Amino acid sequence: MNRIGFILAAYLVILALLSSPLQARDAFVVDGSTTDTLQPVQVKAGDSDLINLMQQAIEAAGPFQPLENRASTSVLDYGGASNAMRFDINAAGTQAILNIPVIKFQRTFTAANRDGLYNQIKNFLQNEGRDVYKRFLEAMNHQSMVAVSDGNPNSTTALVARTSFEAAGFGGEDTITKALDVENINLSLLASVGQFSSRDLDGHSYTLPLGYSFKVTDRVETKLRMPLSYWEVGGAGIYNGGFMVNVPVKVLLPSAGPVKDEAERDWLSPLTWTVTPTLGLAGGGSQDYRAGSVMYVTGLASMLNYDFGRFGLTLGNQLTAMKGLSNHVGDYDIGDKVDQRILKNGLKVTVPFDHRWVGEVYGIHTAFLKDAAVDNYFTLGAQGGMRLFGDASGEAGVALLGIYGDVGNHYRSFSVRLGTGFRF
Repeated sequence: MNRIGFILAAYLVILALLSSPLQARDAFVVDGSTTDTLQPVQVKAGDSDLINLMQQAIEAAGPFQPLENRASTSVLDYGGASNAMRFDINAAGTQAILNIPVIKFQRTFTAANRDGLYNQIKNFLQNEGRDVYKRFLEAMNHQSMVAVSDGNPNSTTALVARTSFEAAGFGGEDTITKALDVENINLSLLASVGQFSSRDLDGHSYTLPLGYSFKVTDRVETKLRMPLSYWEVGGAGIYNGGFMVNVPVKVLLPSAGPVKDEAERDWLSPLTWTVTPTLGLAGGGSQDYRAGSVMYVTGLASMLNYDFGRFGLTLGNQLTAMKGLSNHVGDYDIGDKVDQRILKNGLKVTVPFDHRWVGEVYGIHTAFLKDAAVDNYFTLGAQGGMRLFGDASGEAGVALLGIYGDVGNHYRSFSVRLGTGFRF
C-alpha cells in the first residue's frame, strides 16, 4: 500500500501543477475601429462568452463605448480564427452590415438604434438565418484550433476516436493485465488532467473515461466505454461525453499448449489478431461558444499483438466516422454539420518487470481525413502498471499511472493519467 500511496501523492502533485492558472487571452476577441474622417479610435476587447461580446460590440457598450455615434467596423477573432465575423455600423447606429467572409455571407440590417440592430442580428441567426449560423460553426471547426465539435485534439470527434482507439486499437488495459497474469478485469476507471496550448490560446482539460467489459465467448468480447471530459480555454467551458460499444473479435488466437522443441515453434504461435467494430453516440457543447453537436459514431479497428517473451508489441489501426445530428445550445440551432473521418495508427511496447510491475511506451499518429484546424498530430506516452492485490491465479486489481502528450502544427499538450481496473 505504500507504493500505492506514493503513486497517488505523485499524481496529486502533478495535478496541482497542471491545474495552476494560465495567463492567456480570452476565447473570443473583437477589434473595433472607427471608419469616419474624425480622430481615429481603436478598441480591442475579449470575452469568454461569444454572444455577450458580440452584443457589446454592436451596441457600443462596455469597452466599446468609445465607438458610439461613430461609423465603425468590429472584427471578431473566434478561438484564434481571425476575421471570423465583421460588423460595419454607420454613425447614427441605424444600419449594420453583417459579413461572414469564411462562408461568403453578407446581409444588411436596419433599425432605429444600435440596440435594435443587435436584436435583429440575433433574431436572424436564431431563426431565418439558423443555417447561416450552422455553416459558420462548421467553418470554425475547420479553422479554430479550439472549436467545440471537430478539428482539434480536444474536440468531441477527437475524444471519441481516442477513447475507441485505446479500447479497440490498443486493447485498453488488456496488454498490462496480460503481462501481469491478471484476468477477469472488467471495470476500469481512468482520470486524466492536462494543459494545452494553441498559438496564443492556452487551456486545461479533464477527462474521465469509464469502462466495463464482459466476455461473450472465448473469441468475442464486449467493451462499453463512456468518455466524459471538460475543457476550458480563454475562460470558456466545454463539455463532451459519449457512449461507445466496442465488440472485439479475436480472428487469430495464439497456439495453445507448450512447445517441446523450440525449433518446431510456428512463428505465428505468439501472434494475436483482433478486429473490433464500434458503434456509439457522442455529444459536446458550450454555452459560452453557443456551439456543439450530437453525433453518431461508427468505426473499425485492427489490433495485432506479438509476444516476444521479454516484451510484447501491439500494432493498432483504426478508422472512425462521425456524423452530426441537429440540436440546440440555448436559442441557437447548432447541430448536424459535423461530418468527419479520423484515422489512427499506433505502436505500443509492453515490458513486464516481474509479476507485479509492467511498463509501456507508445506512439500514435492521428489524421483528420476531412477539413480540420489541426489536421494531424502525434501522441507520445509512457505508463506503468502495478498489481494491487491477489496472486497469479488471476483474481487481482491493477493501478496505472502514465503521462502523454500531443504534438501538432501550432498545438502542444501534456497530460497525466491515473487509473484502476478490477473485477466488479
